[in-house]
Amino acid sequence: MVGPTDLAAAESPDHLTASGEEIQYLMASCRRYFKGFPENFTETSVGVRPILGQKGPEKLLSRGFRVIDHGREGASRLVTVAGGKMSDFRLMGEEAGDAVSRYLKTAGPCWTRTLALDGQKITDATVGGPPSTRLKEWLDLHPRLREAHALGWLGVAFARHLARKVFGGSRPSNVEDVLVHYAK
Repeated sequence: MVGPTDLAAAESPDHLTASGEEIQYLMASCRRYFKGFPENFTETSVGVRPILGQKGPEKLLSRGFRVIDHGREGASRLVTVAGGKMSDFRLMGEEAGDAVSRYLKTAGPCWTRTLALDGQKITDATVGGPPSTRLKEWLDLHPRLREAHALGWLGVAFARHLARKVFGGSRPSNVEDVLVHYAK
């Protein structure tokens, strides 16, 4: 998967396609770093990233998201997820699930962060939570610090991953591991 570009979309999000110019730009960018990058590709996909009430250079805009509970406005049991990006899909789902579970009166917060995508249990030592709401709001106002914060978290996660691989405690995953937990 290669991307994204930060181009404004004038048409309806229902009818967007990747332009030849965008495809060539992304392919050239990959070839700049990976000399043997293939000439052909199998498919393209297009997504629209909503930017919540911000103006300025695309690079500096927050890709943060908000889960909005509309109960205060009288629309009880209506929850909206706005903003975000693909790499946050799990966190967005957790927060939306927590908001909905309050209406359904189910017990406890979402627990998916304790499972790897293949369904294996993650030890507590590797589980990190999202930044607090106040920190997220502050980081949204300071894009360069937000990037540094994200890189710090990524560095810590990578170090933990490396330690697990070097010193044990995890095993490689395969398709069968995923099917054990998710096949119906």
